[in-house]
Amino acid sequence: MFGLSIDKLIVVALVIAVILGPERLPHYASMLGRVVRSLRALTEGAKSRMSEELGTDLDAEAWKRLDPRRYDPRQIMREALAAPGVAAGAPDTAAPPPESSVPDEIVNGEVRDDEVALEPAMPAPLPKPRYSSSGRVIREE
Repeated sequence: MFGLSIDKLIVVALVIAVILGPERLPHYASMLGRVVRSLRALTEGAKSRMSEELGTDLDAEAWKRLDPRRYDPRQIMREALAAPGVAAGAPDTAAPPPESSVPDEIVNGEVRDDEVALEPAMPAPLPKPRYSSSGRVIREE
């Protein structure tokens, strides 16, 4: 947690206790307790709202599965590739073949003799600017 170990946390707690002193320490400890309780209530409210909106009760195990730190992209890919009915490299037999976007005149990259091949529309290249001796661009109109 932020590079802090238990030893460092204990030292920080002792320094805070010395700075606050015995008179103010109980007051600040009770404030810290209230903050922790309000954070717990906030997280419980978020959990209950999420389970209410999802329509299912999420137990501790379900929350652990939803933890983003547990996602492993390699495992997700393995599971997706091992899904039943999906073979690596095999075409999907249930779906119809896609419509060809290539015109009927073009077959295997060749154009039929009676049709004229159209070049892809490319914009005309811009003329290279000419510069004067002072470095200004000379406009040609």
